[in-house]
Amino acid sequence: MSISYIAKQIGESATLKLNETAAILRAKGDPVIHLGGGEPKGKPPLDAILAATSLLTSAEVRYTPPDGIPALKQAIIRYTEDFYGWRPAPEQVMASGGAKQAIMSALHAILDP
Repeated sequence: MSISYIAKQIGESATLKLNETAAILRAKGDPVIHLGGGEPKGKPPLDAILAATSLLTSAEVRYTPPDGIPALKQAIIRYTEDFYGWRPAPEQVMASGGAKQAIMSALHAILDP
């Protein structure tokens, strides 16, 4: 299996490169101020812990659809229509857990067999 031309044009992750540079600077003892999102460093808020505990003990835990929760997809459709004047069909919308997951899914769709 080969990677398509389009997939080969995608560069490295700028955020991963920035994180690597920050780690090198920290290791040298340089001060680094992290202003981005990413992995949380502390505990989640107590309300979030209690809500998750309640959900987990209710046995109402299920896998989400691979393309996203329908209500979230509808919100994305409304947003796209309101701000861009175009209404995508639900099958044209994918809500992912993050940009890297979305890119990986897109690459799976365009890889040459």
